[in-house]
Amino acid sequence: MWGRDKFKRLGKDINGLKKALDMLSFSHSRKDWEEANKVQKQLVSLFHKEEQYWKQRSRVSWLRDGDKNTNFFHRKASNRRFKNEILGICDENGCWQTEVGLVKSVFKDYFDAIFSSSNPSLELIKKVTDSIPCRVSEEENRYLLRPFVVDDVKAALFDMNPTKASGFDGLLALFFQKYWAVVGDEVAAVVLTALMVMARSPSSTKR
Repeated sequence: MWGRDKFKRLGKDINGLKKALDMLSFSHSRKDWEEANKVQKQLVSLFHKEEQYWKQRSRVSWLRDGDKNTNFFHRKASNRRFKNEILGICDENGCWQTEVGLVKSVFKDYFDAIFSSSNPSLELIKKVTDSIPCRVSEEENRYLLRPFVVDDVKAALFDMNPTKASGFDGLLALFFQKYWAVVGDEVAAVVLTALMVMARSPSSTKR
């Protein structure tokens, strides 16, 4: 059971942790970020105890006072940016970098390295590709490489959400679906021509 003095001490502890959390929220050091996480966990534990107290008082009181911690949880949600903020990072030499420009450089250099080619020889490339098990059968490959036909265009069009993805002309997919019998041949001809051009010149897909 809860005594009045014990509950008062609990309130003082909660207020003290709130003030500590407020102070830590203005810091940008890694140490203070870790300390803020500890304080938040302590507050959650104390608030749980406080909730148990109100539950023991009465159901009516619990319904009336159950939102007394709203400010804390709102502040906790508002502190997501602080919690997720990158305060620093180790570079390739194991040095901890905290300056914004250097942190950006570490990220850039890392992804530049993993997404850049090391110019392997054709022999090495063949050795790697030969070790990859075949997932597509010859029949499936022939189907995938066959030229597109009108039925492919129609199937793709009718799979579209009727009211989404309007074109440059402002017409929705619904228009072409409803009047396919009238405009289908012309639409299919335009699409198939575009696909043929892109197949011949892959760089055109970047436009």
